[in-house]
Amino acid sequence: MINGVPLTAEGGEINIDAELRKSVCMLGSADNAQLYYSKSASPALLMAFESRIRQRGIKYTKKLVEPEEVNKLYKRHTTDGKKTQTQLSVKELFELASKAEASDLHIYITENVGTIIKFRMDGKLIEQKALSRTYEDGMSLINSISMSMSTGANKEIYQENSFFNARINDAEFLPDDVNSLRINISPTDDGSRGVLCVNRLQYRTANFGTLESIGFNQNQIHSLKYLQSLPNGIVIFSGPTGSGKTTSIAVNIDGILKDCDYTKNCLTIEDPPEIIVPGVIPIKVNIGSTQEEREQSLQLALSNMMRQDPDIAMVGEIRDRSTAEIAFEGAMTGHVVLATLHANNSLAAIYRLRELNVPTYLLHDHKILTGIVAQRLVPKLCPHCKQSLIDHSDKIKSSELKRYQKVTNFSQIFIRGDGCDHCNHTGHKGRTVVAEVLITDSKLMQLIASNKVQEAHEYLRGSKGFISLVDAAIEKVEAGLLDPRDAEYEVGPLTMEIIERDGHIDYMEIKEMVGDD
Repeated sequence: MINGVPLTAEGGEINIDAELRKSVCMLGSADNAQLYYSKSASPALLMAFESRIRQRGIKYTKKLVEPEEVNKLYKRHTTDGKKTQTQLSVKELFELASKAEASDLHIYITENVGTIIKFRMDGKLIEQKALSRTYEDGMSLINSISMSMSTGANKEIYQENSFFNARINDAEFLPDDVNSLRINISPTDDGSRGVLCVNRLQYRTANFGTLESIGFNQNQIHSLKYLQSLPNGIVIFSGPTGSGKTTSIAVNIDGILKDCDYTKNCLTIEDPPEIIVPGVIPIKVNIGSTQEEREQSLQLALSNMMRQDPDIAMVGEIRDRSTAEIAFEGAMTGHVVLATLHANNSLAAIYRLRELNVPTYLLHDHKILTGIVAQRLVPKLCPHCKQSLIDHSDKIKSSELKRYQKVTNFSQIFIRGDGCDHCNHTGHKGRTVVAEVLITDSKLMQLIASNKVQEAHEYLRGSKGFISLVDAAIEKVEAGLLDPRDAEYEVGPLTMEIIERDGHIDYMEIKEMVGDD
């Protein structure tokens, strides 16, 4: 007999109804399973069930047993109430990732190597060698995550070589401080069968901190406070995936609600929801069975939200023209609208919105599009083991030294140390926002409307108090918070403005920047 937790147990890896469970029990794994079925099993139900498991690529043999034997199999092999042993293993991984304050848990499975587990901590993917598993164990984890623990439109048709997106919302499977998990599974091609499963942990954050504590400087905080004081308008938070946009919005909303003693009506829509803010009402988005239905549900929820008398509306990510139009129309009709967008910098966000065909009379009106925040998250140096660059200049390239000497107070720079117990021997401890905060005005919008891109950049550089992404990074490098190499990884060369002086590329400067080392 094959041992192990039944794949068909309640809450197991293969979801079946209670009636069918009385007459069938499947033990083993996707590569080697045994199906026990009783004489009382409905031939039609049994045939349909076998069709399902064959579609999922499960290899199995069959055995006819007495009806009472099926019940004994479940009692003999099921553990911890309704949870299977594989589900317990998955939850243990989630618990370990949460304890390490990881933003993501990567499960990479290949026949050649087995199962590799990595945590993304402070922006870096760190392999957890002690958690490595066999190929078969890894596939059991993936099957459990996708088939029995997650919710999602396509989970019933998941197969080993297919793409899969879903989430886990059931608190029974999650650590106490995690609100939900976003799951993405993709097949890999490295010469053998493989799969990569990325799980994004979305935490329950009781204390969001302040704008200052997450990384905004005083000038930027003043700008954000000004934008918060406006009675209407849309503020865009832009940056790549994982740059902290949603967290920054949450901190802004949390601050606004505390300042007004929670007397404002704040509604949010996210698909899926990422962060729960006290005092905020999240509007439900019905999950459709197709991507088109999901988009239609989101648009319907957005349109309806604007009729719910919101003082503040957080619309999540602007992904398409219809979402953008609803967000801008909300700002035009007297609401404060906060949204996220994938764009590299503040001006690029405007051009991205233009690509989405936002009407120009809305896009170029500084009373409608009132502000843009472009940001990155950069790992902070561990204060206990960071090292002075002057004393350890042999650890970095000569071309890097030349760059840093040109744009920083060299004597104040620190670099990553060898690691210590305080930072889990990574040299980093936490992350900080590096950002630029743009308040739009009529002059800037006129330049953009006239497609005067270079003039718009020059106008910003000449604006008193405006700090670009690169300048914000330099400021934190000089404060000893960031290794300049980590800063450059996120925002580009710290000498960028020298390279692009007067709108022209200085090729000799590039040669010196790159160097021969």
